[in-house]
Amino acid sequence: MCKGIWRTRAYTAQFRIMLPTGEIRWVSATDTSIHDSNGLVLRFAGTIVDISDQKHKERELIEARTTAQAGLEAKNRFVSGLSHEFRTPIYALMALQRLLKEQANRPELTNLVEASELAGEQLLSLVDSALDLSGIDSSTVDVRTNPFPLAKTCLTACDAMNLRTAARRIDLQLDIDHAAQANFLGD
Repeated sequence: MCKGIWRTRAYTAQFRIMLPTGEIRWVSATDTSIHDSNGLVLRFAGTIVDISDQKHKERELIEARTTAQAGLEAKNRFVSGLSHEFRTPIYALMALQRLLKEQANRPELTNLVEASELAGEQLLSLVDSALDLSGIDSSTVDVRTNPFPLAKTCLTACDAMNLRTAARRIDLQLDIDHAAQANFLGD
C-alpha cells in the first residue's frame, strides 16, 4: 500500500486526431489523474468524446456570421453613399425653387413653387431617415428627442399631397384636434 498524500489533477482539452483512414476528427479529452506526494501518477481515468460535428457547426456559424456582417457593412456603405449622392441634386433643386419663388409674379406660380419646396424638404427628410436606418444597423445612430409641431407636420404632408389628390379629383381634408396644436417630442 502507498504511503503519503494523494492528489488529483483534472485535465480537459480539445484537439484534432487523424484516423488511420486519413480522416481528421475533433475530440474532447477529459482526464483525472491521481498522484502520490512525490507527484508520480498512481491512477488515471478519462474519456474521449468525438466532437467533430459540433466543431463543424461552430465553423459554419462563424462563417455565416462573418458573411452576414460583411453584407450588412456593404449595405450600410451603399445606403450611406447613395443617401449622400441624393443630397446634392436635392439641394440644387431646392435652391432653384427659392429663386423661382423670389421671381414669381403670379400667385399660382408661388403656390406651385411652395409645393415643390415641400416635396424637396420631404425628399431630404427621407434621405436623412435612410442614413439613420443604416446607422441603426451599425449601432451608430444618435437618437435626438426634439419638440416638433404635430399639426404643422400634418398640414405640410397634406399640402404636399394636394396637387396629386386634386389631379385625381380626390377631396383631401384634414381635421386637427385642438390638443394636436401643441409641440410633441420625437426624433
